[in-house]
Amino acid sequence: MFGDVPSEPEALRRHRRAKLTSTMAIAFVLYGVGVHVTDAIEVFSREHEGITDGSVYDLVYFLDEGLSHYFQFFPFFFVMGWFLIYDRPGRTAYPYLAIFFGVAHGVERTVGIIEGEKWFLGPAAFAWMAFAAWLRWRRVGPGAATEFFFKHAVAFCLTVPVTLTVYYTRFDSFPPPSGLSQGRLAEVWVGSVLVTVVCTAAVVLDRWWSRRRAGLAT
Repeated sequence: MFGDVPSEPEALRRHRRAKLTSTMAIAFVLYGVGVHVTDAIEVFSREHEGITDGSVYDLVYFLDEGLSHYFQFFPFFFVMGWFLIYDRPGRTAYPYLAIFFGVAHGVERTVGIIEGEKWFLGPAAFAWMAFAAWLRWRRVGPGAATEFFFKHAVAFCLTVPVTLTVYYTRFDSFPPPSGLSQGRLAEVWVGSVLVTVVCTAAVVLDRWWSRRRAGLAT
């Protein structure tokens, strides 16, 4: 992922620091996922036992909706940007899959942070991924525009604000999908599919038209 291991001592130290940082971030993601298992306890208590208050329930709710989401989202978005910055050069295969996955990932993560009542992390994720893409461009040059993870990051950055805007426009706020009625929950899923299809098609068609126009110009 980080390219060939350099032999020069200073470059080797930087290489090892980059790998150690990413490994620790992944460990925090896994820890957050583990803590998020308390969601099952919270849902069971609320829906099957009718328990919605008390010190134990409050603690479980905090671990589920508070702490675990931060432990998941912050290191997860960090890992996305970190691997984009330090990915080995030349990974250019499957460009349209990169765009599709970037769009789908942007929609999925945006709905995920809304469900976790952390919608305000959307702009932060957008800013970080845009900054990571800029750093990648600085490291690699214009060739970065053809790389898989760079395309994924650009599509992700375009999709997050679109998804937040569509969600807020439809529901006048950011209610968690799990708290919506069945009809409105269906709207979320249909809207997610539509945003994914429309954004992917828009990016792909724009690239196709740009290439066609360049061909006509020559």
